[in-house]
Amino acid sequence: MKPNQTLWMLITTGTALTCLGLRAFADTESFTETYGSSSAPLAVNGTDFPTVVPLPQFDTSLGNLTDIEVTLNTTGVLQAEVANVGVATVFTNAEAAGKIAITGPDGAGASVTLTAPQFSGLIGAGTPTAPTFALGPSASASTSSLSFVPSSDFAAYEGGGTLNFVLNAAFAGNFSGNGPSGLSFNGFASDYGSVEVDYTFSAVPEPGNLFLFSFLCFCGFAALDRMRRPRCSNA
Repeated sequence: MKPNQTLWMLITTGTALTCLGLRAFADTESFTETYGSSSAPLAVNGTDFPTVVPLPQFDTSLGNLTDIEVTLNTTGVLQAEVANVGVATVFTNAEAAGKIAITGPDGAGASVTLTAPQFSGLIGAGTPTAPTFALGPSASASTSSLSFVPSSDFAAYEGGGTLNFVLNAAFAGNFSGNGPSGLSFNGFASDYGSVEVDYTFSAVPEPGNLFLFSFLCFCGFAALDRMRRPRCSNA
């Protein structure tokens, strides 16, 4: 290959790569916030839900949002529960089974199906105004769910402030057990987990780099133009 051809190829490649730097490039910013914990899960079908998970909004000075993904990580816990409003007594085979469902805005949601182990035992006396409760061993399960925020809802996630991501929880199931009147069999469901938001955006080079890129592109194209011009031969 001739030296001029080699130089021409190097200038062409360098110019193309340099000018590509002018284009916007994609980047991702991620945030994760938790709700509840393994030592203090939030009670389902009670006053703990709805619960607010504060998430940072996207700072629009970084670029333009192109995609928002929300990952809901949840762990549900279920226990069979016995309540007594009569004299102390014995019960057997108390159990609970059902589904804990967690839902949030923009289609976010996850659910787990659980069956708590059976348990039997002695429960102390209680009254209608002050029942005595017994909780059995717990069953737990974890899951993750990914959802995509529609572009029509991007505005709620922008601004650089805080987004109040509201989660609701519900439990639906079946309960059973054996014992005398005065006993009732239920289940105690709780949940904890985290919410992750991933902001994908198109970012552009900083102003100082834009000047450098422009200058290099100009030099590259000038060199190409010079190489392409026909040379005059001396007589």
